[in-house]
Amino acid sequence: MDMERTMAWLASMKESITYYYHERANTIRPVLKFILSVICLLVIGRLFHNEGGFPVIWYIIIVSVIQALVPISFLFYTGCALIIYYLWMISFDIAGGFIALMIACWLFFIRTDRKKAYLVILVPVLFYLKLEYMMPVLLAITVGYSAFMPVIFGTIIYFYGLYTIDASALITNSAQANPGLGLQRIINLIAIDRRMMVVLVSFCLVIFIGIQLNQMFHERAWLFSILVSYLALMLILLSGKFIFELDYSIWRIFVESIAGILLCSIVRFFGGVGDVSRRERVTLEDEDYIYYVK
Repeated sequence: MDMERTMAWLASMKESITYYYHERANTIRPVLKFILSVICLLVIGRLFHNEGGFPVIWYIIIVSVIQALVPISFLFYTGCALIIYYLWMISFDIAGGFIALMIACWLFFIRTDRKKAYLVILVPVLFYLKLEYMMPVLLAITVGYSAFMPVIFGTIIYFYGLYTIDASALITNSAQANPGLGLQRIINLIAIDRRMMVVLVSFCLVIFIGIQLNQMFHERAWLFSILVSYLALMLILLSGKFIFELDYSIWRIFVESIAGILLCSIVRFFGGVGDVSRRERVTLEDEDYIYYVK
């Protein structure tokens, strides 16, 4: 009886929150997009360490106001424009390398899935905020196979930003700054970075595992997918840490995994009961046959 009352209370709470959101969606959505834009652009500024130039804070505010009125995918273009400006102030070849990376991103991902372009900027922001381990499973159950490309390109952007500092110092201290010196330095550092490779491989594997399990013909497949995916993420990252002697924190992996399980459960809860647009998979059985219903 207590369980039934709890489930009834949760269903009622969900209905109330959903109704409130839909009633005020015209106000809530622009506010959320404005906040997301401000956070992302500020983090980009911190990641790429720009000093000088035009007052970027005004750019962030103006762009965020515009962002509140346009599709969220617009964040990809404003974020890339800000990054290119930061990199151009350091070296034209570093900026050119980033432009080439974004052209590849557009060809392989955004050209066919423009609505999810903002994820390419959101991924490095989550890395900078130390929330990256919460990301892959959530994307697996909400985005599906489209999650691979933004995770790959977003991770590369984050490490590109990290090594821009080293390349900038090299260019500044070099007696003869040869053309392409900064870009070559960044490419070399990325190529030998074992942490980036471990993170990329683990995230891609976990996304694949999460998608496959989430598509099982079982009413609790989503829960099984979340739990197994986060367990796999922890095991792969810990294995990578000990095999390659990496320095990322074990406790942060566990804490973010637990937080990720809770976040995925909340997202699944609000996308579950009462959502007639979702796909439901159920297994039924009688004396003669087993039925797989979608």
